[in-house]
Amino acid sequence: MIRDEFMFFRNASVSSPVLSGLLLWLDGQDEISESFQIRERVSGLLFTIPTNGRSGTITSNAPFIEYDTGAHCNVSILNESSIRSPKTIELTAICDAGGFGFGCWDNSISPGKKSTLGIGYSSDYVVKSSVAAAGRGAFSQKINFGQSYNIAITEDDGNCKFFIDGLLVSEFGDFTIDEYCQHLLSIVSYGSKSGSFGCLRLYSRPLSNSEILQNYNYEKSLGRVTP
Repeated sequence: MIRDEFMFFRNASVSSPVLSGLLLWLDGQDEISESFQIRERVSGLLFTIPTNGRSGTITSNAPFIEYDTGAHCNVSILNESSIRSPKTIELTAICDAGGFGFGCWDNSISPGKKSTLGIGYSSDYVVKSSVAAAGRGAFSQKINFGQSYNIAITEDDGNCKFFIDGLLVSEFGDFTIDEYCQHLLSIVSYGSKSGSFGCLRLYSRPLSNSEILQNYNYEKSLGRVTP
């Protein structure tokens, strides 16, 4: 069924995301197969979200996936699916007290902590791109609580671009995504604080500015980004 949906998007005349170079696609429109499991669209692989022994839920509420894990949960995507190092990482999520990211998401990023791409709580409500101890490639911008955003980072031979809602907001060099990316899908929620995300897409190539805009417009057409 997932493969059939993927082919539908490939052949659809309506707005669709960029499919060339697509490595992985988790989407909030898909049903959760079981509690704490998400099915990936390209290969159909199931990812199990751990709860570190705590009670929690992960449920479908299309076009988002809602979670309340009560813990900081990491799922190793690289180990489970042998995905090559991505050159574009894109995600859509609601800015809330939980956090959602790809790479290594931490609630209180500081020297020695690193995050490739994330939306969530960190002193205030922010989006973050590749943060590392050396500060290279760091970008952080305050965003509005309760609103949803589409963010992306691309890397082309050490040159990175960071986008918010289809618009280029930062460029930096001397950085590669793979250098700090630990290939972890990270979901954070604390106690009763929950979160929601719409999609995560990884590509084997750096998408162009126009392709990033195309993906944003697709997310907007689904109602997954705040107008």
